[in-house]
Parts: sequence; structure tokens; C-alpha cells
Amino acid sequence: MEKRRDYNIDFFRGIATLWIIFIHTCFWSGEEYVPSILRQISLIIDVPIFMFISGMSFNFNKSIFKNIKGFIKLWGKYLIFLIMYFIILLIIDIDNFNVLSVIKAIFFDLSDTNKLKVVGGSFWFIYMFIWTSLLSSIVIKIYNYFFKDLTNFKYVLLFVLLLYGMNLYYPSFVIFKTQTLFYSFIYLLGYYLYNYKINLKTFILTTLFLIILVCFMIRYGGYAVNLQQAKFDYNINYFVYSMISITLVTYLKDKISILNNNLFVFIGQNSLIFYLCQGIGASLIYYFLDYIVDFPLILKILFMYTMNFIITFILTLLLLYLIKLSNKVIFYLKNKMKFISLELK
Repeated sequence: MEKRRDYNIDFFRGIATLWIIFIHTCFWSGEEYVPSILRQISLIIDVPIFMFISGMSFNFNKSIFKNIKGFIKLWGKYLIFLIMYFIILLIIDIDNFNVLSVIKAIFFDLSDTNKLKVVGGSFWFIYMFIWTSLLSSIVIKIYNYFFKDLTNFKYVLLFVLLLYGMNLYYPSFVIFKTQTLFYSFIYLLGYYLYNYKINLKTFILTTLFLIILVCFMIRYGGYAVNLQQAKFDYNINYFVYSMISITLVTYLKDKISILNNNLFVFIGQNSLIFYLCQGIGASLIYYFLDYIVDFPLILKILFMYTMNFIITFILTLLLLYLIKLSNKVIFYLKNKMKFISLELK
């Protein structure tokens, strides 16, 4: 029997989605005016939180088939997103439009345009999310087949962590991509920690330890200060840095109680739609750069983030409407075909 939907998870996913919009405001167009230190700090809440929350969510369905079905539905929504994407692209960059770009885009390759470049630059997450979620759900199902509780699950986590470290530091040892092992560990950790509570003292001590450890690794360990580089190299300092926000969510999940829908829950329930649309929003705000040259730094960030959010939110509502409309059309056509087949009989 499936568990009741946990609005806390939707709430956290909504906060993380809004923060991703902030990250893509600080980076990309923000490279022009946002200080490097602020861009590094912005990564405190990043993609690992999404994978951690996705792992927590697997406690509610525990079905590999539902994951696969969900990916196919995501693909269908993405194809509708492409209609909106190419309409915007034709408006601002019609000279570079070609059919090959459309075909490649159907399979999540949006690398052919520089006008909406944040969209293509964001899509590594979609590939990673589909593969890592599927692989991790298979690991969980195999574990649950042999064991009735989570007592031994810590050994699964340690084994994946071991494989991640071996992949990271011994290039000749390649069993999976380092990216896959990195995010699989976080997904599985989310599944495991959903059922565990930590108190305030443990949260404070763990957070302080992680902060000190990150500083120590950067100062004495030879790890890059550039956490964005460490993020895509899947280095251990970014891994430890990501654990700070994961510790926070682990603590707060049992301290708050979201009982119904609100804006954050709505965003969380439609996080992947927001993620698709934020790429367009973060690309279009480049056009505002010339108008904010004389703004103070804080106003620049607030203005650009606000514009990014507004564009993303409007496009998300439009995309949700198009998805709903397409579902009605599909439902109508299916019923029409059934009626015709009955008539023929």
C-alpha cells in the first residue's frame, strides 16, 4: 500500500527549484556582475538536493515501472515544451533554425543555439536524473527483495560510496560514470534518511563539522576553491559541501508540517516543468544586462532574479495549460477511435 503524499517533500523541492533559478541568475548572465564568492556560496543548495528529495520520494511508490512510466510522461511534457521553445527561438533567432536541430532536440540535445543557451546548458541534469533514478530504484528493489527493513542498507550506501571514491581517484577503475555513482549515493541516502530523525544538537554539530571540513579541504587539501568546477568534476569537496543542505533538509523534514497546497508546494509538484522553463528565463534575462549597468549590486541581483522568476513562472503556467490541453485532445481522439472501431464491428 502506497503512503499518503508528503507535502513537506513538495515544499522542499519547491524551495530547491527557486534556488536553482537563483543559481542560474548568479551564473550565466550573472558572470557579468555577480562576485565569484557569491556564485560559490549560491551552490550551497544545488542539484544534490533534488536527487536527495527524489530518493525520499521513492518511499511512496517503490515501483520501478512507475519510475519508467514517469520518465515517459516527462518526455511527453518535454515534447510539448519544445513547441514553445522553438516558437520563441524562431522569434529571436530564425536565421539559425534547421530541421536537424529539431530532431536532436526530441532526444534532449539542445546544444545548437546560443540564443537560449541556458536551456541546453541545463539539460545534463535531465540525462543524469533519468539514468540515476532508474539505477537507484533498481538497487532499492533488489535490497527490499532480500531484506524487510533498512538495518543493512547502510552497507549498500558505503559500497556505493566506495565505488564513487575508486572511480574518482583511480581512472583505470571504471564501473559506472563518476557522475552516476555520485548522485546514486545521494538518491539512496535520501531513501534511507527519510525514515530517520535527527535532533537539533546533532544537526548543529554535523553542520559545523561539514563547514570546517570544507574549509580545511580547500585550505590544506589541494582542492579547488572553484566549487562550480568541483561540481562537474564530482570532487569530494563539492560532495561534502552539498551535505550541508542535505543535513538541513534531514533535520527540517520532521520539524515542519505542510498540510496543503501553497506556492512552494505548487512549484515543487511541477519542479521539472519549472526546470525546463527556467532555462528560457535565464537565457532571456541577458537582454536586460544593458539596462542595469548603473544599478547597485543588490538591486542588479534582485531585478534579474525577479525577471527570471516572472518569465519562468509565466512560461510554466503556459506549458501546464498546453499539457492539459494536449491530454484532453488525446483523450478525445482515443474515445473517437474506440467509437469508430465499435461502429466498424
